[in-house]
Amino acid sequence: ASLRTTSLQLSLRMAPGEKLQVGKGGRRLVNRDVPVIGLSHTIGLDGVLGGSGHWNLTELSCFRRFHLNSWGHIDLNGRGAWLWNQVPLLLLPLPPTNLSYVSRPGAFALIGDMELLADRYLMGEMAWDLNGKLLNRLPFISRMRWREYVAVRGLWGHLSHLNLTDRLPAGCHPMDSRHPYVEIVGGLHNIFRFLHVEYVRRLSYLDRPHVTRGGVRIRFSAKF
Repeated sequence: ASLRTTSLQLSLRMAPGEKLQVGKGGRRLVNRDVPVIGLSHTIGLDGVLGGSGHWNLTELSCFRRFHLNSWGHIDLNGRGAWLWNQVPLLLLPLPPTNLSYVSRPGAFALIGDMELLADRYLMGEMAWDLNGKLLNRLPFISRMRWREYVAVRGLWGHLSHLNLTDRLPAGCHPMDSRHPYVEIVGGLHNIFRFLHVEYVRRLSYLDRPHVTRGGVRIRFSAKF
């Protein structure tokens, strides 16, 4: 089976107080401590350029960084999606996931491919970079300039009656609006000045077969 779609999207982005540095290499963000809000609406165009299906999808995202002086900073990420129409399974809005062993900020590390289905969801992440506040108190570790990192990610959503069906592929399950998905993260970064290592633990939806309850992820990110 094949699916061809044509869509039109309108996006708005607000970042009051954001500062950019313009150079030969392009634009570079100077400050990340301002709120960033994004709003988009996508319309599926039926019969246009061979596209099939008509749908409306509204998405909202937000980001804010809070500086805590010597305690580092906390990043808050939020995102929501609302699908207004009935669509094929492949067109359901899915939360950002990352199935590789290389971590990606803002993405769920232990949700399987199309494991949790929803056409309306809210997700959030709180990530705290302690900037070595605790590790710097240890004599030997302080010389290595490692920095600690903790985070929690949550997902709440449900599959409405418009898209709910009894015939779902193996491994796909509708989200239960009474039970959010949660995973926690603890890690170290600035290892050898460029390596970030973290352990991710899944706290909910553990009764599903072939569920990965935890795992180590890495990321290459220079911190100075």
